[in-house]
Amino acid sequence: MSVELGDRDRTVSQAAEELDSAQQQEAGARRELAQKKADLDVVAKDEARFDADARRARDASEEEAADEVFAARRRQG
Repeated sequence: MSVELGDRDRTVSQAAEELDSAQQQEAGARRELAQKKADLDVVAKDEARFDADARRARDASEEEAADEVFAARRRQG
């Protein structure tokens, strides 16, 4: 009977170690996933800023071109 209890204790101890290891691996995977999500968020925000800056530059260029055409027509007319 004591042999069975010893085997059971070892089995319980081994299961507890495996559980702890699995929990540590899960925590590591969660940290890695959170970091990747944060990195992706930064990239998305950078892309949005770049797109907005490009759109503003394009709009300003178009507005400037329109102003030049309007001014040229006023000088001719």
